[in-house]
Amino acid sequence: MYAHFAREIGSTFFPPGVRFSQTTAALAAFGLTCCARPVGAWILGGYADRKGRLRSLRVSIVIMTTATFVLATVPGYARIGLLAPAVIMLARFCQGLSMGGEFGSATAFLIESRPAHATRAASWQAIGQILASLGALAVTFGLRQVLPAGASDETGFRIAFGIGTLLGILALLARMGAEPTPPRGPAARGMPAPPADARFCLRVVTVGSMVALGAGITYFGLAMLAYAQSELHVPADIPLYASVISVVGQLAFTPLRWRLANRFDRTGRIVPSLAGCGLVAVLSLCAACAVGRHPGLVLVLPLGLNLLGLSYFAPLDGQMGLVFPAAQRGRGLAIGYACGVVLFGTLLPFLIGWLSGGVPVVRSWVRNCSRGWLFWC
Repeated sequence: MYAHFAREIGSTFFPPGVRFSQTTAALAAFGLTCCARPVGAWILGGYADRKGRLRSLRVSIVIMTTATFVLATVPGYARIGLLAPAVIMLARFCQGLSMGGEFGSATAFLIESRPAHATRAASWQAIGQILASLGALAVTFGLRQVLPAGASDETGFRIAFGIGTLLGILALLARMGAEPTPPRGPAARGMPAPPADARFCLRVVTVGSMVALGAGITYFGLAMLAYAQSELHVPADIPLYASVISVVGQLAFTPLRWRLANRFDRTGRIVPSLAGCGLVAVLSLCAACAVGRHPGLVLVLPLGLNLLGLSYFAPLDGQMGLVFPAAQRGRGLAIGYACGVVLFGTLLPFLIGWLSGGVPVVRSWVRNCSRGWLFWC
């Protein structure tokens, strides 16, 4: 929802007249504060290995809900000045801490709850993210249809974050009543998890590389919501319609996702995954070359790339979780996923905003420096 309301958040909390637009500043807060993910992965992932997956999940949802409540209630720049963007950055930092530990703990919990069908169980992680995206789109679209234009700019995102706060409380109650998975490895004997070594670091790098493709596509789609409005000047409803089609399209292929995950559970073959990864990588390069001539592609690329790479994405969460032994799965999976998402995903919206607004500045600077060098010669 933060990405959907990036324009409104930028105009409310960030000062006007900065070098980049207020929307770009809001996207920078969206991307840069997610650098807290590796920190949260280290802290909450280690906590999951020591104290259990559910305890870590409860802590992460408390942090997320509190930060979301702050986003819903903090006054704007017109009332408290530079304190407003500072509080927004702090809240986003806390959300990054929460997100850093959430994926590793949740995926490890799913895998260990169904060890005989680990990949299919872990695929619920991706399905949950798709459902969350659909919920965010439904809230955004509903608020923009119900509220007048001026009220939507000023209070729409606050209502959305208020709804997110209530859902966070419900999620905490659900996690308080869930049954923990049986402990395994050193945790079952009351021993600390083995320390990080060269093999652990190699596994972290492997997981970070595995998540790169999915993170890039996911955050590319989020960035396009703001980019299509600010640079392509399309009406605000069109990117929302495109996002709804993308999310619903991915949900429609959930049975195929389960079938592909079951195949990996039975065979352990990674050839279909590698083929899907290569197909998406090649087509992404082709799309990048064509988007300048056909701007409308930015609205259909996320769905197309996700469906073409389904053989890669379907078993991905389970494959990443099985890279680590149970004793290191919480921290290792969280750190690898967080680093991959930060490097290849969350910095992408800021990069797009910088390129759209900053490239002319860079070209002018290079041109002036070249002229000065020629004059000196």
